[in-house]
Amino acid sequence: MKPPLLFWRRGCQALIALGFIALPLFNARGISVIAGNLLSFDFFGLSVVDPLALLQTLAGGWPAPKAMAGAALALLIALLLGRVFCGWMCPYALASEIVFAISAKRRAHQKTVATLAHETDIRPFMVRAAVAGLGLFAVLLFLPAPYLNQLSMPGWYTRALQHAAFFGLPLYGALLFPALLLLEGFTGNRFWCRYLCPQSVLLSLFAALPWLGLRLCFVRKQCGCAQNDRACLAACSLALNPRKITLAHRLGCTNCGDCVDVCRSRGRALRLSFRPFP
Repeated sequence: MKPPLLFWRRGCQALIALGFIALPLFNARGISVIAGNLLSFDFFGLSVVDPLALLQTLAGGWPAPKAMAGAALALLIALLLGRVFCGWMCPYALASEIVFAISAKRRAHQKTVATLAHETDIRPFMVRAAVAGLGLFAVLLFLPAPYLNQLSMPGWYTRALQHAAFFGLPLYGALLFPALLLLEGFTGNRFWCRYLCPQSVLLSLFAALPWLGLRLCFVRKQCGCAQNDRACLAACSLALNPRKITLAHRLGCTNCGDCVDVCRSRGRALRLSFRPFP
């Protein structure tokens, strides 16, 4: 039997979370095939840049061609594979999922999701877009260019821990990272990833383009669930309904595959596919 997607996803998340901390130590020893942090890094000569971070540089002039190509590459990945950065790479998402899993509120979340599907709720994306838009407006008119980067949790993770690993000194602004996790533990929901993260907005827009790229598909005739079996809904920590794939779902889904895993023993009606109707 094939390992669940969660097995591969956790391995990928852990590799990235640990690997980026060690990068300065490897770079200092001349190993530079990978360098940077999760706002901008070079990978075997290819640059990958956070598109929102690139937009902020417009306040100081036209971005460098290499940076533009790096942001375009990030958007191309989102177009072809969906929000895999959020679901498979982001260290904050990994920590948020773990906090959610051990939260005493999880059972309440599952009960709510099982009785109230959020398949048409586009509000989480609209709030994230508003945060990104207002922040970008402020950067372009009033504030220094890296301002929105202070709201990048993966950026804080890599910058702070790389700094500590290389210099032995903490960056105190990174305390926002554990503070948010603590709040999520009390609230029992992943409010940062759902409602506030500005970095995910452009990735969501490209991932939601119709008929392109890897996406979750639901084949109703293969669904073997009983009428009241809502395991796939309860599996989604972002409160999406895998059975009704609307625009709101496409804007919120990270292609994590948690719902696909629970569906493996229920008819395999859910799967990640490049085809709209597999």
